[in-house]
Amino acid sequence: MQRMTSLALALSLGMVLAVTAQAKDDNDADVTFDANLPVAAQVGAIEKAMGSEHYSEISKDDKAAVQQALDRIQSLLGDQDRVDAVEPQDRAEILKDQDVVNTLLAKARADSRLSCRRERLTGSNMAQRVCMTAAQRRRSEEASRKAMEDSSRAGGVRP
Repeated sequence: MQRMTSLALALSLGMVLAVTAQAKDDNDADVTFDANLPVAAQVGAIEKAMGSEHYSEISKDDKAAVQQALDRIQSLLGDQDRVDAVEPQDRAEILKDQDVVNTLLAKARADSRLSCRRERLTGSNMAQRVCMTAAQRRRSEEASRKAMEDSSRAGGVRP
């Protein structure tokens, strides 16, 4: 009996540690641009994060827009590493680009969030675990909705 209790306790502790480590990794992957902090390190962190799985759903256009905003910020900063050291007009432009970067990164992060559900696939009564990003799930639902609308318009007859 004591051996079972010890085993159950060890398994529970292992699961708690695994969930804590995963939550820490998820929080570490969330990046934003803060104009009050040194810029060089933030730019490197953002560029690295955009290549990670936590931002896998960022589109090529959004990735290019983020990179262009970061390039503009760096060119406006010149030799300075802090935003408060530049002229007020340049600071306003930097803050606009900061907003662009943070908005696009937040959208990509939300779209890249992985969620799993137990679903019964067509032709089976057995539920299976299906994991998709939020964007993949949304695209799948839109495709299903479109297919249903198309089949109802055609009178349910497929060519």
